[in-house]
Amino acid sequence: MALRCFIPAFAAGFGLVLTIPVAGAAGVPDAAKSACLMAVNNQYGGLVKDVKVQSSEFSQANSMVMVKAIGVRGSSQNESWKCLVSNTGKVAELSVITTAPSNSPTSSTVSAAAKSACMAAVNGQYGGKVKTLNIIRSEFSQANSVVMVKAIGVRGGSTNEQWKCLVSNSGKVQELSVVSP
Repeated sequence: MALRCFIPAFAAGFGLVLTIPVAGAAGVPDAAKSACLMAVNNQYGGLVKDVKVQSSEFSQANSMVMVKAIGVRGSSQNESWKCLVSNTGKVAELSVITTAPSNSPTSSTVSAAAKSACMAAVNGQYGGKVKTLNIIRSEFSQANSVVMVKAIGVRGGSTNEQWKCLVSNSGKVQELSVVSP
């Protein structure tokens, strides 16, 4: 025991740094990955055929887990999600990763968290029973961005509705209203 204490002290005395590998430090813990998979599945009311971890990146603060939701709401649609999660499994942030249409230059400046919050708010208006949610357009603003969402197949039926969402870029929905199609 004295020898173990002596070697680091001796090395430090000569300006040497010893690194001791920590078991499991290189990878995101399974508890964190599972929490992200469950959080994404919950966004669809459990109506996902499969959720898979696409990639993960370890961090002492919050690790990042990229999740792919396959067959959302019983359809053939797939969506990708970014999950920031503590290594004990507490989800800190969850956002859908959307690709902006190339003809809409302002769409890319609205945060994924804002878009995700609007889609979740619209879906919540129907008790999670929207077949498909599409972002029609978005306009960035420092105060509150505007996100236009089309709800296709509301309440499991064939009705479609369009929503206007005013949302902060951190994802807090300020106002939600139906607009005429």
